[in-house]
Amino acid sequence: MYPYYQSLSTEDKEIYVNICTAIETFDYAMDFGKFDTYKEAREMKNKAVEIYSALIYEQPQYFWIDPYGCRYSIVEEKGNKFTFYATGILSPKEAKEKKEIFDKKVSEIVSEAKAKADAYSQILYVHDEILNNTSYDYELSKEINKSNQNIFTAYLSDDEPQHTTDIKQTAYGCLIDGKTVCSGYSLAFNLIMQELGYECGAVRNKALSTSITFLGDGHVSNYCKIDNEYYYFDLTWDDVDDSGYYKQYFDYTYENFAITKQEFTKRHLIEENVYAPDGQSLKYDYYVKNKMYFEKYDFESVKESILSQSSKNYVVLKFGDYSETLKAQTELLENRKILSLIGEKELTYVIPEFSTFLYIFF
Repeated sequence: MYPYYQSLSTEDKEIYVNICTAIETFDYAMDFGKFDTYKEAREMKNKAVEIYSALIYEQPQYFWIDPYGCRYSIVEEKGNKFTFYATGILSPKEAKEKKEIFDKKVSEIVSEAKAKADAYSQILYVHDEILNNTSYDYELSKEINKSNQNIFTAYLSDDEPQHTTDIKQTAYGCLIDGKTVCSGYSLAFNLIMQELGYECGAVRNKALSTSITFLGDGHVSNYCKIDNEYYYFDLTWDDVDDSGYYKQYFDYTYENFAITKQEFTKRHLIEENVYAPDGQSLKYDYYVKNKMYFEKYDFESVKESILSQSSKNYVVLKFGDYSETLKAQTELLENRKILSLIGEKELTYVIPEFSTFLYIFF
């Protein structure tokens, strides 16, 4: 369930647990005791900051903690006494009140998901429940990019830090406020999947865009282990709030639902030193499950899928390779063979960047 925690030494696990305990009791000061030398106290400080930063990946329920800010004091006159301070986004009173609301919402979603028949149905429900009730906060995103914030990197300040983290960047922002950025989508999905008993984590990355050499802003997605296989998810990119060619037909896609690591890395550059397990299975890919995926294109293979989707005035097809997508585009659209199935209609189509999807609208 918690790969980072499991990777720690026995001593470091104790630090991890002590930090969790302090956060859960809304006591942000953690007394690490005295050290023989100032250098040893500094080494413990470095370890505490490292664990504090990584811990947010695995414990997304701590929405009231500011992952940007932590402070410390080492008092030499008191035997190099080291105290570490987590920084709260909210006061303890506010945090307790919001936690009650938050926990109730999480329990409701988990309860509904558990009632589903199988793993695929559970995960599909969680994906849809989040996206049906959340929209992307473009204004907040601009503010974050301006200030170069990174929700997963703690900084140390000897003074009281300026709280720059907005609660909308957390799982609370996603599930309660209904407006968030990538971190909120990722942390909410992470938490609910953990509550359902799945190993799930956040994956820091940068989004590839417009050319293979251009890296977009810092981003965070998810991996999840289902039936002993790892899959990748990106709920932020599945939410298509303002994408014009999508919006008139549907509110979100499943382009990043249970995809392989290979497909994920076509559009996401995973940051160094990030836990990102391999995943090659197509079993739970949405388009595979719904018979909209084809390793290779030929008209007879895709015909049934096109007919079954045509009542919605759009068709989505996914292929095993970009060259196969282009074959489908040529025969179905340029040669207009699709009209033999759907009748004479005006057609538009989209092939999203770095993907093997073909969207046909009519």
